[in-house]
Amino acid sequence: MITQKDVLEIKRLHTQDRCPYTHVAACYVVDNRITCIVPPKEMLNLPDEEFFKYLDIAKEIFQPKSIGEKNLELKESDEGVGTVTEWRNIATGKLMDEEVLESVWENIVDNLSVTGNYTALLYYGAYDIMSRTSDGKDLDESEETYNFITCAICPTTLEKPNLEMKETKIEKLDRKWIIGKPHEGFCYPAFENRSADARKALYYCADPKYPMHEIQENILGMERELTGAEYRENLESSMMGIVKSEEEVQRYLEDLAERLEIMVRDAEVDGKDTRITPPELESLLKPSTEHALAVAKAYERDCAGKYPRAELLYTKKQRDQWYARKQKEKSKELLTRASTALGRAGALDLAQEIEDYLYKTR
Repeated sequence: MITQKDVLEIKRLHTQDRCPYTHVAACYVVDNRITCIVPPKEMLNLPDEEFFKYLDIAKEIFQPKSIGEKNLELKESDEGVGTVTEWRNIATGKLMDEEVLESVWENIVDNLSVTGNYTALLYYGAYDIMSRTSDGKDLDESEETYNFITCAICPTTLEKPNLEMKETKIEKLDRKWIIGKPHEGFCYPAFENRSADARKALYYCADPKYPMHEIQENILGMERELTGAEYRENLESSMMGIVKSEEEVQRYLEDLAERLEIMVRDAEVDGKDTRITPPELESLLKPSTEHALAVAKAYERDCAGKYPRAELLYTKKQRDQWYARKQKEKSKELLTRASTALGRAGALDLAQEIEDYLYKTR
């Protein structure tokens, strides 16, 4: 399994001194048609401003703190063996071949439906993986050279109109097409346990609610993987279809968030796998709702055998809402007890004031 540590090791290479990329090529797409191809450039020969811009774009693909959301581990599919083999050949040194590059651009454009213009950037990288001591220090010898491809799909938009003040007049400035931060991308092969895994890729999406599964399946030849945001959306939708009450669904999800967080904390200690199977979900929901079994069955159907880790099935907001609800319930309980005690002690006016407050905030 690709870990935060794996992704972080590659992300840290994206500096001027450690830059792993030797070349970068580009393809500009307008209305889903290729309008311009930029042949491979040598990264180290680029002007500093251009070099750092290319490096910043590539760096965005690696999100070690967002594994399962912005970064997904993809595995080779049975149907995608041929496609994966093509990427393997590119990663091992055939990037400079014009025919291969043309095939890459056509593969991306044919399988990607994007509204608006975009630029696809393809980086060729090589990283000497140094041997390490047991305490994590690098030795001056290489275990393996990790050859890899990083691809970034960047929206390309026309900048806003601007005016320029000259000595005697004001003139409009020519508007330029700006290459933005990547919305989608990937790294192949995946870097796992300090080695290349040619049967896997690391996928990136800027918005986990809307990943492009056509990149995973058609462009990369990998199995379809859902983000945590998609798993949560599917679970909430299934609950709504069964329970029919938005208020109740939100309460059940808050209860679930608290129980899942306990599982995650325990797993940090004992190292257990936290993937939530349908029976486990049913067990977690049973204290909250009689619909636990029905929800678990819908979850099993939606996941199709690929179950998410516990930390991907809830948000911090849901957890905080559970704590806030419990705090409110506790406060009302204490006030009720105080009102009863005051009434027995003869402080009827104060007891009634508390009762009125509880009624208004029920």
